[in-house]
Amino acid sequence: MSFDDSEEQLRRQADDVDAICDLHEYRTKPEWLFTDDDESGNEDTRHRQGKGERPGLAALNEVVVELASQGHAVTVVAWVPSRLFRDAGHKEHYFRRWARLGDVQVHTKQGVWNPKDPRDRFVSTIVAGADQYYSDDVREKVVRAHDERRAAGLPATGWPGFGHVRACGCGPKDGRCQATDHDRWIAEPDEAALIRDAVKRLLAGSAGLTTIARDWEARGVQTRLGSSTWRLTSLRKTLLSPRLAGILVRNGTELGRSPAIEAIVDESTFRRLVELLNRRNHGRHSHKAKQLLTGLLVCDVCGGQLNSNVKKGVQIYGCRIDGQCNIKGEAVERVYVDKMFERLGDKRFAAALSRVDDEAEGIMDELRIQEDELEALKAQAHRLPVDVYVAKYDAISTRTAELNRLLPVREETELATGWFGRVSELRRAWDDMPVDEQRALLAAIVGRAIVKPAAKKGQPATDEAVKARLVPLRGAPGTPGPPALPPRR
Repeated sequence: MSFDDSEEQLRRQADDVDAICDLHEYRTKPEWLFTDDDESGNEDTRHRQGKGERPGLAALNEVVVELASQGHAVTVVAWVPSRLFRDAGHKEHYFRRWARLGDVQVHTKQGVWNPKDPRDRFVSTIVAGADQYYSDDVREKVVRAHDERRAAGLPATGWPGFGHVRACGCGPKDGRCQATDHDRWIAEPDEAALIRDAVKRLLAGSAGLTTIARDWEARGVQTRLGSSTWRLTSLRKTLLSPRLAGILVRNGTELGRSPAIEAIVDESTFRRLVELLNRRNHGRHSHKAKQLLTGLLVCDVCGGQLNSNVKKGVQIYGCRIDGQCNIKGEAVERVYVDKMFERLGDKRFAAALSRVDDEAEGIMDELRIQEDELEALKAQAHRLPVDVYVAKYDAISTRTAELNRLLPVREETELATGWFGRVSELRRAWDDMPVDEQRALLAAIVGRAIVKPAAKKGQPATDEAVKARLVPLRGAPGTPGPPALPPRR
């Protein structure tokens, strides 16, 4: 097993492992060579990154367990012990596990260790402890160097994420050049254009992460690791990265705008995107195909979101917590769509939209003022006492967050006004529109609703009966405020 990020070094270590196996006539197979390429072996680093076991080591252990359970004598071969473990506790965990399996030993250039032998366990622990000290010592120096860079307003030394490249033109594995702008990240034109388009579509509600990921895959867009497959987690992580707004980050904490990182989108747009993506449900089933009213219906009993399912061949929107507010899908969807067309044909609704849009423009103007005040405050940072600077910074940040919470209304009004006066055209196009776009229009024009429990079981789902069970939770832009969401019980 090897651990390295250089192809040449990785090949050399694989040859070294093969040489040990050939010398001692160990029977091997190509699929029994495991690597942890580009994976940190420092357990503290992996814990900080939220990572579990190294994939290569986990796969190796599975084969060891399988072979040992079949009665085979198993030898785990590595060039040096640190290729396996860089933590004494981690080493001991596996040694105890392998000792219980039967005939398992570990062979490196430093000798052969038997996990069952107390002397070998003692010696291997001393060696692993020394490797742990070296790894921790190097990590401390690397962390200090990164802290110094961030204190100077410079991004990390690694290769920039999707959307950015080094200003000097250096590639991922080119090392450090002598150019003065080596530490500056600039937007890569094609990738930045893709990001801006994705942000625009997400905020407008015309596409979701799944649609964008499929679009990028169809166009052959590659990830930073060279893969043509865009996983939703990777796409979401990319779009939530503060560097898109030119913001420097240290250990998950934003340090503010940095002149060394070119912004791809402005900060107010980025904040709206973050709020949108964090507001959505990204649980275990969130990436499955959603129904028309997913996210728009709320249980009157517990305040939970109604989910779509099929019961006896009939689509139902129901609450998975208490099950008291089920409603037939076809009927409630028909009521929602009819209400949308009714409002689009109402001139009073258009006037209300216009008033809300004017209010949104005022919010945007104040956001720009807050951004200007923040830039002016940062320019005076070296002259202000720390407590004064922090107090002013927190006040601006709080007001900016409040304004950003109001901005989604503007996106909804723009989406709704785009179809005002075009009701006939929308009716013709409705059935051919993607579900994501249909849902976005319903959310913008009709809004969310609380579903009350049925007065009597088995009651026919007529339009009147469905309307009687719906209470506006958040009306469409420009409509009166609804009752508050019931608390969860």
